[in-house]
Amino acid sequence: MADLLVVVDDFNRRRAALVQAKMAARKGTVQISGTKNKAQLDLFTRWPVFDFEETIYGLKGLDLHRGGRGLTSGMYGIIDRHWSNPPRHPSWKQMVPASVPGSVGAAPSLGRFIVRMIFGTAGRDATPGSAARDWVQIVDALMSVTYTKYFHDRPSLGPPAFPRGNTTAAFFLQGQAKSIYTFTDGGLAVDTEPEIIRLEREPEIGALSLLHIIKSPA
Repeated sequence: MADLLVVVDDFNRRRAALVQAKMAARKGTVQISGTKNKAQLDLFTRWPVFDFEETIYGLKGLDLHRGGRGLTSGMYGIIDRHWSNPPRHPSWKQMVPASVPGSVGAAPSLGRFIVRMIFGTAGRDATPGSAARDWVQIVDALMSVTYTKYFHDRPSLGPPAFPRGNTTAAFFLQGQAKSIYTFTDGGLAVDTEPEIIRLEREPEIGALSLLHIIKSPA
């Protein structure tokens, strides 16, 4: 369904966004090819009624257009390793699915997108009890099932597997809304060290990675 779920809890409000990550085919450009990739793009650009295939989630007949703007549920994250100047590290830009494939242009970085979610100007309202009932169910189910699963890619990682869930706290500084910093310990919950395990076979249940941000006053 996606590669990453970002969830921001702001006291009694919650925002969330699904992110489909893709590697840039060349600098600043993403291309979509292959049946599976095109099906993913169709899902993110239209959000037709769909089911979760894995029965552990217990979700069927989901309509993300019910109770809100369904198209705000997901974004594409474009990872670009085609750098030519410092800093020499990959960039990650967040693109609206309707603009994929194409140039990332002035698309915001993943970091800026997350900050906008913290401010409530990006992502989608996923507060329990809101009108977007199906969206709330999806976020709740992913947080309860996928959070404790492990990321495992044998071709690149070998036997080690890493926790998919991560909780981060975001604080306001000096009462200024624009001054925000985040910290994380990389664990399954705040102040919990991550447990790295070894898997000899692929996990039975598929999962996506989850970043859970809890906004708190300074």
